[in-house]
Amino acid sequence: MFRIVREIPDKIVSIARSWDLAATVITPNSPDPDRTASCLMARLRNGQYIILDVQRRALNAADVRALMVNTAKADRAQHPNVRITVPQDPGQAGKAQAASMAALLAGYSMTTHTVTGSKVTRAEPFAAQVQHGAVMVLAAPWNDAFFDELEGFPDALHDDQVDAASDAFTAVARGHDWSALIT
Repeated sequence: MFRIVREIPDKIVSIARSWDLAATVITPNSPDPDRTASCLMARLRNGQYIILDVQRRALNAADVRALMVNTAKADRAQHPNVRITVPQDPGQAGKAQAASMAALLAGYSMTTHTVTGSKVTRAEPFAAQVQHGAVMVLAAPWNDAFFDELEGFPDALHDDQVDAASDAFTAVARGHDWSALIT
């Protein structure tokens, strides 16, 4: 249902990278843990969407933080108007993590959002646009792993990339970064 493209076909009007966080490395006792995943998605002037990058890694907490900072730097170099979104779990621990992420990414356009509703419900707006052919994917080595996870959702063991893509879609669909039109 995706059209794979080799270049961005229209002007970007809104762009965001959304994260789904985990902090477990692969070990003999944990051979297939949840991964930290992120999705860089943009809304184009023509109303379509494009997924520019997806990352999925099994890292410890310190390496996740380094990945987030390094990715923010790289994204800003290529897309100065990129926004970063990070989910905030409910309760005190989620608030503490959100404050920590805000400090870590100080100087970047970063927001947290409280996670509510089921994963399926949160993925429905993104899935609807995919089913209508409104979401393109930039050709890259990560494509097959991304498509495999999407095809297995919601029954597959992992949904990290789905969560990141759903949140990125929500961010760019609702975003109004009109400065991107004139830069």
